[in-house]
Amino acid sequence: MELEKVIQVVLTTDKQAYEQIIKRYYSSIYHYVYQQVGDVEASKELCQDIFFEAYRSLKRYNSKKASFQTWLYKIANYRCIDYLRSKAYQQRTFDGEDELETLSESSDDALTRLIKEEKAQKINQLMRTCLKPKYERIMRYYFYADLSPQEIAILEKTSVKTIYTIIKRSLDKLKIALGGDCHE
Repeated sequence: MELEKVIQVVLTTDKQAYEQIIKRYYSSIYHYVYQQVGDVEASKELCQDIFFEAYRSLKRYNSKKASFQTWLYKIANYRCIDYLRSKAYQQRTFDGEDELETLSESSDDALTRLIKEEKAQKINQLMRTCLKPKYERIMRYYFYADLSPQEIAILEKTSVKTIYTIIKRSLDKLKIALGGDCHE
C-alpha cells in the first residue's frame, strides 16, 4: 500500500496499520541511531521512542514540506542529540566483560565494529564540543542519515547553498579539531 494511504488509514480507521510504517523504516532508522550511539540496547530504546513520537505526531506530518523518511530522520536526530547529551550517556562506561564477549564472537567483525564505534564516539564528541547546535544537527543528517544537502535544506528551511557552506565549514573545523583543540 502507498505510504500516504497507510498514513490515512492509521489516522482514520486502523491504528494497527502503523506496523507497516515501522517495518518499512525501522532498519534505516536503527542504523542511523546505532551509528551515533554505538550501543545496541540504547539504539533499540531510542528507536521505540522515535517511532512512538512519530506516531503521536503523525497528524502534523506534511508531505508537501518533506518526505516521510526525512521527517522521521528529523525526529531521530533530535532524540539522538538528547540522548548523547544525557547523563545516562555521559556516565556510560565500557564494561570489560562485554568487550571480551564481543571480541570472542568473531575477532575480525568484532574488532571492526569496535573501531567503528570508537570513531563514531570521537566524531560525536567533536561535534558536540566544536560545532554550534545547528551545525551539529546538520552534520548528523549528513554523516549518519546520508541525507543530501537538498533534503537537509528542506528540513532546516534554508537554502541549499547555506547547507553546503555549513557542511564545508563544519568539516574544516572537525579536521582542525582532530589535530588538536577546538576553538569556536
